Amino acid sequence: MSARSAHAKKKISAFWIFYLILLLAIAAALLVIRSRTKDAVTYYEKMVPENYVVDLVRDAAPGDGALGDWMEANVFRAGVGDAAARSKRFYETAKTAKLEASAEPGTSSTSNPVYLVSADGKPFLRLVLQEGEQHTLLSILTVCDWTVDSCLLRAADASDARIKTDENTLGFRAQLPDGFRLLVDGVPCEVPAGAEEVDLLQFRYVAPYIEVPKARRFSVGGLRFEPVVTALNNAGQPVDIAVEADGTLVVPDEFVATKEAEELAASVADPLEIARLWSKFMTNDVGGAYHGRNTVRKQCMLLPGSNLYELATNWASSVDITFVSHHSITGWANESVTNYVKYNDDFFSCDVYLEKNMHLTTGADRTDVFDNRMFFVNIRDESIAAPGWYLADMFSLAGSE
Repeated sequence: MSARSAHAKKKISAFWIFYLILLLAIAAALLVIRSRTKDAVTYYEKMVPENYVVDLVRDAAPGDGALGDWMEANVFRAGVGDAAARSKRFYETAKTAKLEASAEPGTSSTSNPVYLVSADGKPFLRLVLQEGEQHTLLSILTVCDWTVDSCLLRAADASDARIKTDENTLGFRAQLPDGFRLLVDGVPCEVPAGAEEVDLLQFRYVAPYIEVPKARRFSVGGLRFEPVVTALNNAGQPVDIAVEADGTLVVPDEFVATKEAEELAASVADPLEIARLWSKFMTNDVGGAYHGRNTVRKQCMLLPGSNLYELATNWASSVDITFVSHHSITGWANESVTNYVKYNDDFFSCDVYLEKNMHLTTGADRTDVFDNRMFFVNIRDESIAAPGWYLADMFSLAGSE
């Protein structure tokens, strides 16, 4: 082989080596570009708010420097309701449920977008993001660093009539009778000092003489969670809550009977005997001066100066009492004393029902029904009356069901 031929062959061999190296370099560059492009696209997709929110919630944990810390500081702090239960529900749901996020309808802010997160199809969170620094990837993809601005823990069984106390917090207004309890997430809610007092209509004729239950009207606000509000009556039993037109949650002042109240009543009076005497008084069957007025005042334990006392006085001196049809009482039927309610140590009530059967001189028969709630009070102030127990008021229950 000539020197010229060997030189040409050597040049060809160097070319192919260079070509191979070039191809390898191009392939390596393409792999790097592909990897970086894939990473950039993955990161871009991860930072899309809907995806970012789901990952943020699923990865939440105490001390994470993100949502977990925010929830610990704002939602799980001690206060209204059961903070520990809220914390447990949040983390368990975040880790186990199928999470989905969507923009809240009606919101359009790009710097503070609002997202609703559902867990297994049920309301879970309302999350407000805060826009941070923007980055450009591959010269064409713009992504934003997000942080948590605020969050609201939602509840599928949250109470009606929630009110916004500012843009991102909730609260409620409530009216609660004395002796009842309001629960938030199953935990008693303290009635704040200075709550508005509301007089209860059923005690309006007793209130001038003794301390009676009132209702307290108050607001609770600044909550970072949707409250589940329930109520217990004076006997610790669950009761329904009504919602007024303005959204106030009203616990009805429907006190229920207790054994303690029945025992107290037994030591004070015989409501059935009082009811019989009053019924006889209404049909002019007592006898004595002033149609038995003084007998009724004493044996019915009427409180001097009370509306009931004045009613008895006016009835005895009115001409109407003389117009009662002539008759004879033939018997009493369906007598009962029920619903003993103790409001405090000096105040209780009971419901009395009886039927008074009469035969009129005209030959007809007639039945008068006594169906009333009696309110008994223990007067301690001598300026009101001599200390002791009295019947201060009663009102008809007929047609109240």
